[in-house]
Amino acid sequence: MRQLSAVVLFVLLGCSSAPGGSPQGGASSSGSSSGAACLGNGADCTSTPNDCCSGVCSANTSDPSQPDRCAKACTSGSSCNSGCCAKLSNANVSVCAPRGFCQNTCVAAGSSCMLDEDCCLGSGFPSKCVTANGGASATCANECSRNVDCVSGCCAPLTNANASVCSARQFCP
Repeated sequence: MRQLSAVVLFVLLGCSSAPGGSPQGGASSSGSSSGAACLGNGADCTSTPNDCCSGVCSANTSDPSQPDRCAKACTSGSSCNSGCCAKLSNANVSVCAPRGFCQNTCVAAGSSCMLDEDCCLGSGFPSKCVTANGGASATCANECSRNVDCVSGCCAPLTNANASVCSARQFCP
């Protein structure tokens, strides 16, 4: 399970500003720090962290290859489409996050998924949503670097990604 207390998942990068540069907390209907329209929730804010309407640009530090995204501030999962309201690691703010970031909404290894972000963190490693041999249904699998990282004793490389996941013994030599 992804546990917010044990793994740094998001980092607060900036906040929105009204024209003139005064910081605003929470949602903003005024312009961004550049004077242009602000960025909505889910928008890529990697190069413009101060332009989020919500005032929060979050980074998935468990997968730095992903772009930073504007995120909606929340107080409970019921206000989020994913059902997941995750506390930021470096601020006293919670934001709506993909369901894999909350213990009560993430999908465990071996369970069906649609996206990597659905999967729980497994044994300190991120998880991937994978199919076996081009199968139609996908399941969550924990990423690994060595066979000893896996209960099955098999850490197999994915054919379509630069990662390995815990797999059934038949996928290891």
